[in-house]
Amino acid sequence: MIGTRTEYTLTGDTVLNWGRFLLPAGDELVFSGGAGVVNLLGGTREHRIDGIVAADGVIGFFADGAGLRVNGSVTGRSVTLATLGTGDAVAFLTGGGYAMNATAAGLRVMTVDGSVTATGGDAVVAGEFVNVRGGAKLEATGAVRLAGGRSVTVAADGRWRLGTSGSTGVVQHLGESRGSEVEIEARQEVANAGRIEGARVFLEVGRGGKILNEGSGVIVGRVKIKGRYDNDGTVLGGDEGDAVVAANSSLLRLPELKRPDGSTASRARDLRKDVPMTASSDSQRDRAASVQIAKKPAAPLLRRLSFFGMRGGATGQPAAEKKPER
Repeated sequence: MIGTRTEYTLTGDTVLNWGRFLLPAGDELVFSGGAGVVNLLGGTREHRIDGIVAADGVIGFFADGAGLRVNGSVTGRSVTLATLGTGDAVAFLTGGGYAMNATAAGLRVMTVDGSVTATGGDAVVAGEFVNVRGGAKLEATGAVRLAGGRSVTVAADGRWRLGTSGSTGVVQHLGESRGSEVEIEARQEVANAGRIEGARVFLEVGRGGKILNEGSGVIVGRVKIKGRYDNDGTVLGGDEGDAVVAANSSLLRLPELKRPDGSTASRARDLRKDVPMTASSDSQRDRAASVQIAKKPAAPLLRRLSFFGMRGGATGQPAAEKKPER
């Protein structure tokens, strides 16, 4: 499929504020120049990367108010994808420790069913509920780090880099993750039915949580575990990963897990928030986002999303919007 290729040469680290982010299959978005870029995704409707995103430098996508789904590919020197917000873009861009938090009400799923590649650092995928599906491939010259929690910290150094907090947090891993290290931490549950490969593999859950290595799950490397570990031979199919959905603003329904002989190992269950959540949507933010999207879905990226005239610098702001030249 031949789509639209959009390239931006960054002269300095840049922060882009988007409305809803939709990159169709066949479209390509390129950030060249070697500088880092933070993409802050607004609104309350799911963001999708079905095309190709490529960056010479550090790149991050942060969707605090909605789910984020990657069916295409994201490549950068280091890559972060999160359904959480970050309040310190400078620390993220400069390689320091940084924090990500869910500031909006509701549950959001971070889904990867494409490829994420870090060519010179770490690949980080984080959110309250992280679903690495069967078609996903995560690779990093550094580490692959997956975190499930309402708040997530990434330390600048140390053996265990991830920290999570909050009452909810699940990582379901059905795909392939390869790096010099692989670190996975979640508040409630880590379930692997894919392939995890690294010189060192770190798995951790919060108090009362559990780590499951399903029957089809393969872990290659020197493994260190914090928390309850259960290697019971349960099979979790790729289609069952689709059953991980946010049923409402305070409920996540997890699928039933079965053993190879067909017996039930874990019944379908609901994970709930410990605090009341509002079900109302942020209509004002969605109305603002819709202004930046053309009426025809097939319109090129430049006509649907507004980030024209961005300046370099960690606090860069968009200049006046203009229409692209044909």
